[in-house]
Amino acid sequence: MDILVYEQILGEEYNKNTPENLITEAKLIVSSLINDLDDYFPNSNISFLTNKKYKNISKNITTYTRDYKKNVVDNIIMYKKTFDNVIVLAPEQNRNLYKIIRALEKRNIKLLNCTSRFINVTTNKILFYKNIKNLPSSKINTYLDFDVINSTLPIIAKKIDGIGAEESYIFKNRNDICANSHLLSTSHFFQEYIAGVIIGINVISKNNKLYIVSINEQIYKIFSKRCIKLDRIHIGKYNYLYRKFKKLVDDLMENFVGYNGFFGIDAILTKNNKILFLEINPRLTTSYVGLNESLGFNPLNILYNEKFKFSINNNSHVSIIINDEK
Repeated sequence: MDILVYEQILGEEYNKNTPENLITEAKLIVSSLINDLDDYFPNSNISFLTNKKYKNISKNITTYTRDYKKNVVDNIIMYKKTFDNVIVLAPEQNRNLYKIIRALEKRNIKLLNCTSRFINVTTNKILFYKNIKNLPSSKINTYLDFDVINSTLPIIAKKIDGIGAEESYIFKNRNDICANSHLLSTSHFFQEYIAGVIIGINVISKNNKLYIVSINEQIYKIFSKRCIKLDRIHIGKYNYLYRKFKKLVDDLMENFVGYNGFFGIDAILTKNNKILFLEINPRLTTSYVGLNESLGFNPLNILYNEKFKFSINNNSHVSIIINDEK
């Protein structure tokens, strides 16, 4: 199977204002994915469309340099004779991932992504919460106006379609928000801040079946101005709670259709072992970087090998550092 990979952060025109941590994450994900694709499909053409600045990210594959006279979809179409499938890695911000996938669907390009319908409903966090008809005890109260939240409670502000934790802020209480309102935009929504372990669940969907591949701890740090950034991931640390998380994933995904391949689900595990889900990431996530080492095999086996069997209990714990900023 010939596959073209496109990652938007690395594929768009270079912008010195792009946060370095996002570029670092993108490089890690792309390198891991390309290595796995090249290993699993040794007789196939694995290619990468990118900005010329990142053309040497892998020496084992064909690299195409982005033509900025064309939009990304037309640029991909230029090479349609060289691939059977395309996998797109792009942030949800400004509906970027949705727009690219929807446009490629209209051009009848075969994609190794979730459908645009699924991406659309999960990109907008407010719409996402509205579409969940069950699991009331696992939902965190969500507000467009922080004034309705108890004035003494800590509050977290997030972007409705943000990139990971970018532009997310933690405030001590309502007065703290008012004193720092300059940090917020009309795209922010609010939740009561709940202490606990941030969990990232790697999920693979194939043939209408869901497979939990790894249950990870995600460590976030506040670097400046209450800004949260992903610092490191402990792959497989909470695999022992597989049954508990499997029920959450199965019940949650009953609300949606159109998921396919790799995607992620974020949740909070409280001190009382209660699980509260946060969001669905309708794409391959940063934790993919440590999957191969943790599993002990190429994760593409789960997606493409119908006879392949595995047990999450056999995974190793692997830690990956995402951000070395002090």
